[in-house]
Amino acid sequence: VQLSRRNMRAQEILKEIEQSYKDQVPVEGAVVATNKGGYEIRIRGVRAFCPSRQFSLRFEREPSSHIGKHYLFKITEFSNGKNLVVSRRALLAADAQERSASLASDIKVGEVKQGTVTHLKPFGAFVDLGDGLEGMVHVSEISHERINQPGDKLTAGEAVEVKVIRVDVAKGKVALSIKALLDDPFTTFADEVKLGEPMQGTVKRLQPFGAFVEVAPGIDGLLHVSGITAERRIEHPNEVLEVGQEVTVLVERVDRDKQRVALLTPEVWEKRQPVVIPCKKGDVLE
Repeated sequence: VQLSRRNMRAQEILKEIEQSYKDQVPVEGAVVATNKGGYEIRIRGVRAFCPSRQFSLRFEREPSSHIGKHYLFKITEFSNGKNLVVSRRALLAADAQERSASLASDIKVGEVKQGTVTHLKPFGAFVDLGDGLEGMVHVSEISHERINQPGDKLTAGEAVEVKVIRVDVAKGKVALSIKALLDDPFTTFADEVKLGEPMQGTVKRLQPFGAFVEVAPGIDGLLHVSGITAERRIEHPNEVLEVGQEVTVLVERVDRDKQRVALLTPEVWEKRQPVVIPCKKGDVLE
């Protein structure tokens, strides 16, 4: 008669794992290897699989760095121990939501916080505020200047000072702003600029209706297509201008409420000035 304690113990462990699956109780597992689809996990000697998308809340650039480490997992599939699938992300998401809801309720709009940029997305930058709370700075709230992506101004790991501009307690989301703590260059520009005074600018963007010209750091004025040249009618600014070109312009109008600057070239400015003829009431003019 041949006996096996190991096989018997393996069956007992499988039953315990199955019970954890039924009760939705997290189990501890060790990462032993990685493959194309995810991670190989060992739970008390039993092989399990964790898909890449179910391992972390964000993309892992170096999956192999987790080999040998122990984490808690939620069992999502169990078929007699032959097909054991687990998820670490489910536990992380639940924990993050719980902590965020708790902490967000204590955060007030208008507060200034110190944080660290954790990662960047095309639409904004995520900032760790400490104690497990993370907020997001939308790309439009990073700088007063026009930027295409957060990477133009920020890098992962950078320490930043942010202002809380919105808190969604129900979703555990915190909206942050960096530019709210910076001096608004438009206000300074509007206070100092003199209408009709020539200044140098750089063509930044061309649109069918006109050209956007940077006349000061972070200040783009619109040179309407009708205000580019007085010699002839043009259909598109690219007939006369190109991106990066240095031009001389004059400020025709400043709209403080909408933060818009209307520009003209010197030749158009001169043409639009009213002609003053010396005369008095009763004179006959031809």
